[in-house]
Amino acid sequence: MLRQGAKQFSQLTQLAPFWQARGWRILLLVALIINLLLPGPLAELIRQSLVDAYLGVSVFVLATLLLFYTIEQGLNVDLADLLRQNPLWQVPIATLLGVLPGCGGAVMVATAYSAGKISMGALVATLTATMGDAAFLLLFNQPVTALKVFALAAAAAIISGYLVDVLNLYVPARTRHSDVQVIAPRKATPFDYLYLLLGIPGLCFAIAGLLQWQPSVLLAQIQDSIALTALFLGMVIWCLSPATIHYNNKQSALLKAQDETLFVSSWVIGAFVLYAILDHFGGLNLAAVTGAGAVWMPMLGLLVGLLPGCGPQILLTTLYLHGQVPFSALLANAIGNDGDALFPTLAINGKAALWATLYSAVPALLFGYGWYWLVEA
Repeated sequence: MLRQGAKQFSQLTQLAPFWQARGWRILLLVALIINLLLPGPLAELIRQSLVDAYLGVSVFVLATLLLFYTIEQGLNVDLADLLRQNPLWQVPIATLLGVLPGCGGAVMVATAYSAGKISMGALVATLTATMGDAAFLLLFNQPVTALKVFALAAAAAIISGYLVDVLNLYVPARTRHSDVQVIAPRKATPFDYLYLLLGIPGLCFAIAGLLQWQPSVLLAQIQDSIALTALFLGMVIWCLSPATIHYNNKQSALLKAQDETLFVSSWVIGAFVLYAILDHFGGLNLAAVTGAGAVWMPMLGLLVGLLPGCGPQILLTTLYLHGQVPFSALLANAIGNDGDALFPTLAINGKAALWATLYSAVPALLFGYGWYWLVEA
């Protein structure tokens, strides 16, 4: 009996790493299933939020990343060597890659820094310029605002990057190749192909929505069914995928784009649904913070930006789109946040990551409060 009990305990402990790695994913999938089955106005409101999340963000992220990774694979350019061979242009090139929506360009620059091939200023520039995955959410909902944020963030990045290099605020790069995990490319499954295929009509409906096209009742039902099916299928794929994926150069551009889209979608779903629930119960009204309290909003944007990853930034951008926080807070957040690009630097050179984050916080405060005092106050 003791041996059987020990065996059962061993089996349970083996499940612990699986749960720790995928617990958030599984909970999100279970919540999605429950919501699809529940009746009532709140459940319907959440379902509409899910449709909006897919048509408003996910399909555009997927299309953009497919284009980005396909071009990257087709050109077969070694970015690290390109930057190393052009030291004078490292800061503007790193800025351009950081400004690109998503974290792909900034992650490539951070990896190049970890390999000792670029300057500290280039690392600071890409971390300052990047808005991470929250850029997709802003770009496809308020493109003019997004371009304004990108331009201001790029200006802050170039100035900061060159200042760091001129003042020699340097942290030595430290490579530890044993920390870099390389796995074999995962193979596409029928579920992957189905998810990608659903993206075609999904993108058509999303573009039609941007053009203010009003579908008939039947087409609206088809549109919502495609969106909810794609979201559900995507979360199933996400739950079964490896907890952390380190791509090598042979990884399919389709799967790279899909896996990153699913990660972004999970946070977008969470942000949209959370906002819908809070708004339904009347418990969210940050827009009421005006007058003397408004002076703290850029600082709030920066503090959220200092949190690693893209999830908190997507939530703050969602609040901005709903009029809950001002542009100054969004700008401070966009400049101050490092998205997922911070993770590879943290893993290999924590000291450099810390200093780069602090360096990017300075222009975030200056630009955020500059906009507040010049425009909003």
